[in-house]
Amino acid sequence: MEKGKLLEEKFRNWCKKAGIYCQRFYDARSMGRPDAPVRPADFWLWISPKLIFVECKYVNGKSLPFDNFQPSQLKAMMESDRYNIFYYSLIQLKDRIFLVDSYKIIEFIRKKERKSFPLKYLEKNSVEIRDLSGFKRFFKGE
Repeated sequence: MEKGKLLEEKFRNWCKKAGIYCQRFYDARSMGRPDAPVRPADFWLWISPKLIFVECKYVNGKSLPFDNFQPSQLKAMMESDRYNIFYYSLIQLKDRIFLVDSYKIIEFIRKKERKSFPLKYLEKNSVEIRDLSGFKRFFKGE
């Protein structure tokens, strides 16, 4: 199984173990419908009263290129505040996993200083998730 899919599976398992309602967005494009709309994220979570979108990204390097995000995903990030939706990206760089708020992603892209998110930026502007307890602490305050 490819490493990006392993990250998604790990995320889904963390949600299940943490008792978080988690659903995957249906991806019609990967099912052979290239004209279908692109999904806004990989998953949506319901942690009452919050609706949360999560996009998972894996890179075997020290930075995540901006073009790993689809234009429709960036648009969903920008619009999420308007609809009171929390949007995070779960980014894995080699063996480290970070949870980044969408506003940090959009803010950094708009600066146009780089074409990728470097590891140092993620270390300063996100939450590193090391295990299930860190995941639960972030999402459920436990």
